[in-house]
Amino acid sequence: MFDAADHFSINVMRPGRPKYARRDFPTAGESEAALEGLIAMFGDYKVNESEHSISLHVIGGSFPAWDNSNQKRFIAINGDELTYKNPTPASRGGTAVVTLKRATSATK
Repeated sequence: MFDAADHFSINVMRPGRPKYARRDFPTAGESEAALEGLIAMFGDYKVNESEHSISLHVIGGSFPAWDNSNQKRFIAINGDELTYKNPTPASRGGTAVVTLKRATSATK
């Protein structure tokens, strides 16, 4: 989510993460598996139209090393879709590509 006040929140979860055997009381292994399938961060952003990029100031996230850091993504907008590329993903390989679609208004 990117809003008009230059705030963002990104939450990405891998599909098929295993459920806990005891609903709200995971074992250490279950907690680790759940966290490995989650990337979350929030903060402020600025768009650089000339280089088709977005600069993220990460206030907090699921990777503690990202707290109070700056990251850059390269973006393309096509209609109601925003695609961004991360040349340095947490997976340490390749380029991560994420496509977001504008949410429809809940009041329409």
